[in-house]
Amino acid sequence: MPSQSNSARGRARTRAGGEDVATLAAQARREARAPQPLPDHSFRQILQIAHRAVISLDEDYRITFFNEGAERIFGYRTEEVLG
Repeated sequence: MPSQSNSARGRARTRAGGEDVATLAAQARREARAPQPLPDHSFRQILQIAHRAVISLDEDYRITFFNEGAERIFGYRTEEVLG
């Protein structure tokens, strides 16, 4: 098996953009461990079934979200209070 020169081995460890492969691998590991934000639909599903009232208002103070807990506590259905 032919021996590679030091410069050839160095080029093999470097991506085309000039970044070291070990550096990229370390970055990928850090990103994989970082907490990932919940997708908006998952967050809304969690809030929807919360036992406590969760109500969201827009900048004009219109109700944009009214969960099941709010329905039980206040006695109104979501359809009645939105907007």
